[in-house]
Order: sequence, then structure tokens, then C-alpha cells
Amino acid sequence: MTADYSGRVAVIATQHHKDRAVAPVFRDRLGVTIEVVEVDTDAFGTFAGDVPRTMPPLDTALAKAQAGLDASTRRLALASEGTIGPDPSLPLTTSDVEVLVFRDAEAGITIHTQHRSYEIVAARTQAKPTDDLREFLVRADFPRHGLIVKPPTGSPGPITKGIVDEIELDRAVRRSSELTGTAIIESDLRAHFSPSRMANIAECARQLAERIATPCPECASPGWGPVAPARGLPCSNCATHIPTAVRADVSGCVRCPAIHEYPRKDQAVDPRW
Repeated sequence: MTADYSGRVAVIATQHHKDRAVAPVFRDRLGVTIEVVEVDTDAFGTFAGDVPRTMPPLDTALAKAQAGLDASTRRLALASEGTIGPDPSLPLTTSDVEVLVFRDAEAGITIHTQHRSYEIVAARTQAKPTDDLREFLVRADFPRHGLIVKPPTGSPGPITKGIVDEIELDRAVRRSSELTGTAIIESDLRAHFSPSRMANIAECARQLAERIATPCPECASPGWGPVAPARGLPCSNCATHIPTAVRADVSGCVRCPAIHEYPRKDQAVDPRW
């Protein structure tokens, strides 16, 4: 099945204006119009922690996409989920991993992509109302990036989101400090208060749109693209196979079992690594 999505409408379940990042990409690459549908996406978890996240990012994005379909009469849906924190391979570095899914309910296919970026503003500090915050605010790129103020972990108190004004910030810190004497100030990582994250969502959308536009060479279904890499290179010194070493990049279809391996240039692992 070959799918031409030009002229179609896809809904996106978002409360945080992610359509601003996705819509131009899908319009220009696929001819698809993006329509925002009202879904309480905060119910799936929040960065502030007031609603816990209970599912892995991909499962959450899939649930949001299904909620978008359920709330509309459209048959195409998009949804995203972001994870921001210490990078698994570089623990002292913060990364933003964005997952974006596209669901075609008529064709019964789901296409998704993941984009990791180290270009993300994610600052955090603990402060008292009398503290000098000038250095932190520079690091947090405030007010271009918004802030959240909340009580220390485990303490009761108000959570104030979307702060983009120093007077509002001072008031929020004082309110949050009334019970404990201190407050947590951190980046508001919701897309509409985080321009750096919005840029990462746009790049993820570009990669997804490109994948949607790429047909499977076997069945012509849209969505041909990267899947899990093939691993198991031998050591160049003793020939022992290293199960974690990538020997080939792999592309596959979301509909049929077709896959294709693209061997990496290096077909042996240096024993130093």
C-alpha cells in the first residue's frame, strides 16, 4: 500500500503548542495540515512532578495519539513525549530525548522516531527569598525560557509554572518558601516555555516526516527507516565477539517484515575499547 497524505489532516494532542514546531514541517514535506485536538495531556505525567509519569516515553506518546483519535473524527494523529535529564552515556551532560509518533488508523500503521539533543536549557537550583539569583537566571536563559517554582521534594506547598517575569518569580519563591524557608527553581520544560526544546521537537518532526515519505522497497508502505542496529563485532586482536558493538545499521518496514542491513565501515573492535 502506497499512502499519499497530501491534503490530509492529522490531529495532534497537545496543550503546549507543539503544533508550532510540527505543523510547518508536515505542511512543507507531506502536504499535511495539523489540527490541535483538546486532550488533557498533563494526565499522562508532567515535568514538574505534580502528575507522575507511569509509562515509558514511547508508550505515553502512543497513548496520547490514541487519545487524539478518540477525541476527533480524523484518522491520522500525532503525539510526542520528551525526556530531559542526565544522559545515560554522558552522566554529567543533560540531554533531551524527543519521541514523536504518527498513527494512521485507516492503514493500521504507526510510525515513530526518536531524536536526542544536547542543545537544551535545563537549569535547577534551590534558593531562599533573599538569595541573589542573577547567575542562575543567566544559566536558565530567563526570561526567554520560563521557570517553575515549587517546594523541596516531599514538602507541601504551591507549584507555580510558566514564570517569565522577575516580580512573579520573587513572589513565587516567597510563597513556596513559607513552610520550609526554601524553594526549588527549575526550567519549565513544557514546549511553549522552552524554545530550545521546541527546536528539538521540530527536528524530530523533520525526521519523522522524512520517514513517512519513504516507502518500503518491498510493500511500498510509508515509514521505511531505522530500526534497532545489528550488534556483535569481533575483537580485532582475539576475535571474541562483542555483543554491544554495532556491526550494521538496520532499516525496516512498519508493516511488513522487510529489513536491510548497512554494514559499518569498521568490522572489528579495537581491543582498547
